[in-house]
Amino acid sequence: MTLRNSILNVLLGVLIGSAAMLSYQGREVDRLYVKLSQLTIKYEDLQQENVQLSAKLHQTDPEPVIQGFQVDAKAPDSITQLQSVQFVKQQLAFLVGRKLQILVDHPDLPYRLLDGRDFMVGNEQYTVRLLTVVVDETPYLRISVSPKNSG
Repeated sequence: MTLRNSILNVLLGVLIGSAAMLSYQGREVDRLYVKLSQLTIKYEDLQQENVQLSAKLHQTDPEPVIQGFQVDAKAPDSITQLQSVQFVKQQLAFLVGRKLQILVDHPDLPYRLLDGRDFMVGNEQYTVRLLTVVVDETPYLRISVSPKNSG
């Protein structure tokens, strides 16, 4: 009887220890995914800046061009925030390198392109709402992101 209890206690300890380790590893994987996403976005921004500076170096036309977009997102969690920033930058990537005059003439263009757009993070669908647009060589956009079913 005591041998059986000892074996059950050991198995219970192993089970509890495994569950705790799995929980810790899950959090660590989430943290590393967020870090990877942040670094990927930073890398893409630096590549884009490199291309823009190279083009600017060889540019004879002094008219300002759109150099990229700075996006500030309010989202339910950090993974969704990173994915929403990446989504917005992908949607507006065709404007990078074009003359700034496009946004000066049509300041509602980002709103028409982004507001109400849906995108997926994992298995959940989110909706983008554009809150603020500041037109500059690096336009600033502030967005909010909410799950599709909540509005």
